[in-house]
Amino acid sequence: MSSTRERPSPIDTALAVAGPMLDILKDGLALVNHPGVGLVPQGLSAVLDGIKLVRTNSKSRQDFEREARVLSALLSGAQKAVDSSFVEHEGEHDTSESQAISTVVHSPELQRGMRNLLQAIEDLSKRTSELRGGDRAMVSFIFALHNKDILEGMTTDLTRAVQHFQTLALAAVDKAVEYIKRHLILAKLKCADAGYRSVHIEKSLLMEGTRDALLSEFLSRFQGSDPTAKRLNVVTGGAGMGKSAIAYRLCALLDTKSNDDISTPPPSGTPALGASFFFDLRDPDLSSDRMLIPTIARQLAERVPSLLPHMIEAIRDFLPHGESQLSSFAVTALLLKPLERVKDLPLHPIVIVIDGLDECTDQESLCDILKSLVSLVRTVRWLHLFVASRPESLIREALLSSSAADVVHRRDLGESSVIEDTEGDIKKYLMEKIESLPEYAAYTATPHGSEDLNHLVHRAGNLFIYARTVFLVLSRPPYRTRPVEGFQFVLSPTAHLSNIDALYLQILTVAYPPSLLTASPGVHTHLLCFLTFIACGKYGWPPATFAIIGNYLAATDYIHSRTAAAPASQPMTEASISQMTAELSSVMRIGECGSILPIHVSFMEFLVDSNRCPNKHYHISENAARAGLVSASFAVFQLETALDILAAWRTRDNTPVGQFGTYIALALPMHIKTCVFSDGIAKEIMAFIQSAGLLNYCRLLSATRPKIMRKCLSDLQTSFVQLLSNNASPPVREVEVRCRIEFCRKYVEQMLHNPNKHAQEITQEIYTQTYISSSPVLTPEEAQRFEELKCSCERLHHEIIRDARAQEMWYDTTIEHRGQNSERRPM
Repeated sequence: MSSTRERPSPIDTALAVAGPMLDILKDGLALVNHPGVGLVPQGLSAVLDGIKLVRTNSKSRQDFEREARVLSALLSGAQKAVDSSFVEHEGEHDTSESQAISTVVHSPELQRGMRNLLQAIEDLSKRTSELRGGDRAMVSFIFALHNKDILEGMTTDLTRAVQHFQTLALAAVDKAVEYIKRHLILAKLKCADAGYRSVHIEKSLLMEGTRDALLSEFLSRFQGSDPTAKRLNVVTGGAGMGKSAIAYRLCALLDTKSNDDISTPPPSGTPALGASFFFDLRDPDLSSDRMLIPTIARQLAERVPSLLPHMIEAIRDFLPHGESQLSSFAVTALLLKPLERVKDLPLHPIVIVIDGLDECTDQESLCDILKSLVSLVRTVRWLHLFVASRPESLIREALLSSSAADVVHRRDLGESSVIEDTEGDIKKYLMEKIESLPEYAAYTATPHGSEDLNHLVHRAGNLFIYARTVFLVLSRPPYRTRPVEGFQFVLSPTAHLSNIDALYLQILTVAYPPSLLTASPGVHTHLLCFLTFIACGKYGWPPATFAIIGNYLAATDYIHSRTAAAPASQPMTEASISQMTAELSSVMRIGECGSILPIHVSFMEFLVDSNRCPNKHYHISENAARAGLVSASFAVFQLETALDILAAWRTRDNTPVGQFGTYIALALPMHIKTCVFSDGIAKEIMAFIQSAGLLNYCRLLSATRPKIMRKCLSDLQTSFVQLLSNNASPPVREVEVRCRIEFCRKYVEQMLHNPNKHAQEITQEIYTQTYISSSPVLTPEEAQRFEELKCSCERLHHEIIRDARAQEMWYDTTIEHRGQNSERRPM
C-alpha cells in the first residue's frame, strides 16, 4: 500500500513537464517575431494551470504537450524553409535574413492564422473553468469522467486550431519563399536608377496647371480601347522646351499604385505605369543604352504580376551569358519573348515612358532598340509607349519613318497649336515665380514693370529652360532685391544670338568679365578648367574631383595656349570650385550626391559651339579640350598618386582622392574615345602604354572597380586602337595594344596573388604567354617596345619594395574586397 502511495502519479509527471514543454514552445515561437506570439505560451500556460488545479489524468496533459510540440516544430520548419532559400542564393543578394522572416511574419495568411490560434487558446482557457476536482484524491476520482470528456474536447479543439494554423503558416512560408527567390533573381539583373522617382530635380519641374491640355490628350490616348489606335506616342522638341517635365508628370499621373500595393491592378481600363527610364547625358549609367532594357524589364516584372513568372524565366536564361550583353540580345530575351507570352491577356493598359533619347551616347544601338519596341507595341495590344526626345536623325528614322506610321502618334512642341498653349503656360510660370519675390511683385504691379514682364514672356517663347534660368538669375544676388536692374540684365540686347544663348553668355560675362580674365590669367585658367570639365567631363563629379583633375589640366598645353600669361600660381581647391559653382548658380548646381552638374544640357552644348558662344574667353573647343583631358588623365598615373588613391579606398574614405580614383576608372576610356587624333596625343598614348602608368592604371582598376576591370580595359583598348590604327604613322596595330594591356592586367593579378615572387620571374612568364603566343606575331619593333614595358614593370616593382608604404598599399588585396561592393562611385 505504501509503495503505491510513493509512486509518482501520472498527473504529477505531466505537471512536471509543463514548464519544459512551454519552453519548447517559446523556442519555436521566438523564431517568428509576430505581434501577439508571446500570448501563445501565456495562454497555454493558463490552460495548464487550470488543469493542474483539478489534478486530472496525464493523457490529456500529454496530448497538450504533443500539440505544443507540433506547433513548435511547425514554426521551426517555417524558419528552415526560409533559411534554405537563403543558403541556395548565399552571397547573391543584399536582402537580410531578418527582412525575409519579416516577409513571412507580416503575410496576411500568417496574421490570420495567429489570430485564430490565439482565439482558440482563449476559448480553451475559458473551458478550464468547467473542470471539477482538487487536491483530494476522492474528489478527483468523482469528477474523473466529467473532466475526461472536457479535456478530450479541449484536445480536439487544440488539434484543430493547430492544424488550421499549420495550413495557413505553410501557405505563408511557401508564398514568402517564392517571393524571396524571385526577388533575388530580379536583383541579379543589373539596372540603373533611371525611373522617374530618381531623376535630377530639374527634369521634374512642371508647375501645376501647365501642360494640362497635352497631358490630358496623352492620358486619353492611353485609356482608349480601340485596338487600331496608335499606341506609340512621341513628343519631340528642341532643348529646353519641357519634354522631360512632361514625361515626368505623365509618370506621376500614371503611377497610381502605392509602394505597399504595387501588385494590385488598377480598375479595368485605367492606364498604369509599367516602367520608366530617363536618359541623362551627365550620368554614366543613364547615358548608355546597355542599361535601358534590363531596367525596363525589371520594372515591368515588379509592376505587372501576370508577367512576373515569364520575366523570371527570361532572366534566368539571360544572366548566364553575362551582364554586358549587347542591347539587341537583351531586348529579345528580356522584352520580346516574355511579353509575347502574355500579349493576349486582357490586361489594363500598361505604359512604358522613355525620356531623353537624344541623351543616349550610342544612337545607332538605340535606333535598333526603338525599332524592336515598335514591333513590340504592334504585337502586345495592351502595351503603350511614350517617348520624348529631340528629333535627332536616327530617332526620326526609327520612330517617325513611314514604316512606323501605323503605330506612332507624334506631337511636336514646336507646332503652332502646342506653342499657343506653351506660351500661356510659360507666362503663368513666370508671373507666379517672379511675383513670389516681394520686390518683383511690387515692381511688376507698376506699368513699367508689367511691360517688362510681358517683354520677358515674349522672349521666353516656348522655352521653359529660358524661363527657369531667368527666374534663377532674378532670385539670386545681386538682383534678388533689385528688380529694375534684374530686368535690365535679362532683357539686354541679344545681337545675333538666340535668346537662351544670349542669356547664357550674359551670365558668364557678369560673373567673370572679360577684362578680369585678361588681367588675371590665373582666374582665367581656373575658369577654363572648370568649364572644360563641365562641357566635356561628361558626368557630374564632386568639387574635390574637379579640383584634382583641374590642377593636372592647368599644366597642359591646351590651357597654356588659351591664357594670356603663365599658368595660375594658386592651385584649384574644393573651396574654389564650390565658389565658381555658386557664382554660376543660375546655370550650375550641386546635386543630391554632391556632384556639380549643369542645370540643363543646353549649357554644355552652348559652351562647345563657337557660333552659340562666340566669346573666346568662355568657348571650349571640344576637340582640344578632350585632348587636354586625356593628357591630364595620363599625368595622374604616377606611383605616388596611385598610392594615395589606394590608401583612400583601403579605408573606404570618401576623400577627394578616393573620389578621384573612381573618376579615372570611368572617364579615361571615354576621354580617349571622344578625342581627335593628333601627333601629340599619339605620342602620349604610346608613352603611357609602355610605361608604369598603364600598370598603375590597372592596379587602380583592380582596387576600385574589380567587377568591371576587364570591361574598362577592353574599352580602353578599343579607344586606343580606334584612335591610332588609322591615323598614327606608322599605324599602331591592335595586337600590340592588346598585348600590352593584357600583360599589365596579368602582371597586376599575379603580383597580388604572389607578392613574394620575383618580379622578373612573373614578367617572363607573362611575356611568354602574351608575346610568344600572340597572333598575329609582333614585329621586331613591336617586340622591342614590349620589352620596354616588361622592364618598366620590373622597375616599378623595385621602386615599390624599397618603400614600406608603397609595398603595403600596392600589394594589399583587401582593397579589392572593398571595391567589390562599390559599383557606383562614392560621393
